[in-house]
Amino acid sequence: MVNAPTKKDKVEFEYHADEESIDVEDFNNKLDDILVDTEDSTVAYLKTITVEELMNSVKMI
Repeated sequence: MVNAPTKKDKVEFEYHADEESIDVEDFNNKLDDILVDTEDSTVAYLKTITVEELMNSVKMI
């Protein structure tokens, strides 16, 4: 039987001088921005190719 590690209420991080420290809300907002940008880029790309090209690229994977 493997014992699970004890849960910590707070985790301490060390940030380098050039790194930005963000809280959970900022993290979630930045993640949402990344997801929106990714979705927009994907839609823009898919508008430039045909279904046949898409199917051929899927087959290559």
